[in-house]
Amino acid sequence: MQAGGSGCYNVHCPGFVQVKSKPYLGMILSPVSSIGSFKKWAFVPTIKQDKVTGHWWLCIFPKLRCFGYFPKELFSHLSSGASIVRYGGETYTPPGMVSPPMGSGRLPQERFKNSGFIEKIEIINSEYNQIDINPRNMKINKDGNLSCYDLIYRGYEGSYPRQAFLYGGPGGRSC
Repeated sequence: MQAGGSGCYNVHCPGFVQVKSKPYLGMILSPVSSIGSFKKWAFVPTIKQDKVTGHWWLCIFPKLRCFGYFPKELFSHLSSGASIVRYGGETYTPPGMVSPPMGSGRLPQERFKNSGFIEKIEIINSEYNQIDINPRNMKINKDGNLSCYDLIYRGYEGSYPRQAFLYGGPGGRSC
């Protein structure tokens, strides 16, 4: 969530209220998935607006453990829900250094077996119901060197996973 045009988009934003020490974004997760295996471990984050307070809570599944929130006062345009959801990824390298890998370090053309992915893409609508995103409303924006990092959207297929983004790449010197 980006707070009021500040450019801040993580739990280090001014105003984020951490209510539990674990879990937290940035912590090391274990176990992890391995390349070449269809057995995957998942970290399932969700951001939801509380009906009563209007605050935006950061939670994880499967037990919906909420560990902090962004107060509603931080967002002048999000008082009663959101009309758009954006997902993104970024890497950073100081000038002259080799760009790091993203996701599993493999390009998404290698599919679920090797690629990093985000699946079960859902939103909470203005009636506070959790629903699938309409694939017709999905817009993909990519930039940069696609041999370094790429993104593929797999639309609604009527089965598990319902919708998914496959992402990642090796990074490297020319990125």
